[in-house]
Amino acid sequence: MYMCVLGRERMYLGCQGQR
Repeated sequence: MYMCVLGRERMYLGCQGQR
């Protein structure tokens, strides 16, 4: 999916499902 790895802090990045 999207960059959930560093998207944890940037939820607006598009990582809504995985933290």
